[in-house]
Amino acid sequence: MTHIAILCNADAWGGLELNVAKLAVWLHQRGNPILFLAPPNTAAFRFASEKQVPVYAFESRRKYVNIPAIWKLKGIIKQYEITRLLIAHSKDINLGALTKLLVRTPLSLMYLQQMNIAIPKKDVFHTFFYKQLDIWIAPLASIAEKTLQLTRLSSDKIRIIPLCIEVAKFLEVSQQKAIARQRFNLPSEAIVVGIVGRLDPGKGQAHLIEATALLREKGITVEVLLVGDETKHDTRAYPTYLRKLAEEKAVTVHFHPFIEEVALAFAALDAFVMASVAETYGMVTVEAMATGVPVIGAKAGGTVDLIDEGETGFFFEPENAVDLAEVLEKLLRDQALSKVISQQAQKKATQYYAHTYQCAQMEKIFEQPI
Repeated sequence: MTHIAILCNADAWGGLELNVAKLAVWLHQRGNPILFLAPPNTAAFRFASEKQVPVYAFESRRKYVNIPAIWKLKGIIKQYEITRLLIAHSKDINLGALTKLLVRTPLSLMYLQQMNIAIPKKDVFHTFFYKQLDIWIAPLASIAEKTLQLTRLSSDKIRIIPLCIEVAKFLEVSQQKAIARQRFNLPSEAIVVGIVGRLDPGKGQAHLIEATALLREKGITVEVLLVGDETKHDTRAYPTYLRKLAEEKAVTVHFHPFIEEVALAFAALDAFVMASVAETYGMVTVEAMATGVPVIGAKAGGTVDLIDEGETGFFFEPENAVDLAEVLEKLLRDQALSKVISQQAQKKATQYYAHTYQCAQMEKIFEQPI
């Protein structure tokens, strides 16, 4: 029988950890024998435990060889008869690789990639550890391609499986614009476009404000909704800058902190903008598509793979407020086009970005012989 351990060795609770913890929950709910390994007293550990996923307290704080941790992981694999080990952080590939070498029972070692590799990793050190991997799971074709360019990883080990969401939660609110507008204190009849994400210069909120100012010059009054918190420990005072920019440009901007009911944020919009130029994947893009909101994305990063130009969304030149304004004008002036785009995006999200699809693809890998 296939027994699966998922290693999420991190104290943080960001998108990466949340995606992995959710995957563990979904797989467990589908009847897969999952054991979730995470440091005790972390959000990931608590999340999985509260969802009734079997958990095991495990942590390794050393970046490189950690003999006690390797020995403990070996014991867990033996005790629970683990045949598949899925690693969530690249820093733990060496931990899994050395453990695999010590375990005498068959063990398939897999890595779930969520971030792009930034620098070449073709040295002897990385090549040795990557060679021990049986499967490397990339969320997008472009990320897989870059991985192959910057490593000596064999292409036959690559699998492309998108990071997914519980689409049903977003479908449920897709027709609740009035309720969503009330939740964010937005005018019911106003045209509202927005960004959901951290208030950070890299997310491009300033470009959206500048673009809406240009739209006003063309007779289109648009208000902006920005949902998200400031990047922790950031000293650049970006929210203050955004407020001053909005005042200078005479643009109405509604600021709202991050909320758990993020689907309502998308439902309140007439268009969602992904303005980040360095987004590896962009879960918010997928969430907006699932909610049935037209998406306009900067033609950069993983967004290029998520949007089909003219079918499920539109692109604009990165960091170009003029181009963004032109694309917004095209979409906002043509309600029939906007409806078609949003419907096709929602259909794609339902087919390819639903968590059931991700789980089914993962289960195909689990079924492969070691």
